[in-house]
Amino acid sequence: MLPASILDAWTSLSPDVRKALVASEMSSSQGGSSQKTLRTNTSVSSFTTGSSDDSVEKSTNNSNNNEEDNVFIEIDPEAGTKTTLRPLERAPKNVFEFKKTTSRETVNVEKSGSSTVTTKTTVMTSSKGWRNIFTLPISYDVNMIPTGTLLTPSNLQLLESTGIHPEGYNTRFAVVDEAVNDIYGEKIHQYFVAQKIELTTIIIPGGEPDKRSDVSVA
Repeated sequence: MLPASILDAWTSLSPDVRKALVASEMSSSQGGSSQKTLRTNTSVSSFTTGSSDDSVEKSTNNSNNNEEDNVFIEIDPEAGTKTTLRPLERAPKNVFEFKKTTSRETVNVEKSGSSTVTTKTTVMTSSKGWRNIFTLPISYDVNMIPTGTLLTPSNLQLLESTGIHPEGYNTRFAVVDEAVNDIYGEKIHQYFVAQKIELTTIIIPGGEPDKRSDVSVA
């Protein structure tokens, strides 16, 4: 569910600009790619996403290819993500299309009599979207997922958007628009049940007057 400010920004663009952004994203996702790796060990540049705690340092390999110089791979070992970033032609310093691969590993230990069985499972997921970067600085990702799958338990996008937490951190808090809750409230609850997360929610009226932090303070 996108914030109203992001939706407003998108709808404020002219149809031609929106069409060009979508066409660029779709065409580049089908074509070949050239890239250079951004690693965490030797840094010459960095993106900041969200907050300083989410900052990931990256470095670029030397390359004589101009196309390759405009494509970056961002690796975040803590989150288990690999993100390919390519600047869009109409706003190459502010808007980047991205493709993200996330690796999630779980370990299950079961005891049966005198034996112990340890099962390690690695799940790979992928997503794509746009990253918008501003000099204020403001940076956020707009993730694209198949229609109708946001609250499907196998889609981890919503869970990952709640941040990176240590194993055993199984609680979350959410503020939900009452109109959204009327339609999706039960599905939201069941989504977090499936993730074995205890979700605490408060419901607020929709509209701009209620988009203030003190509304959620009880």
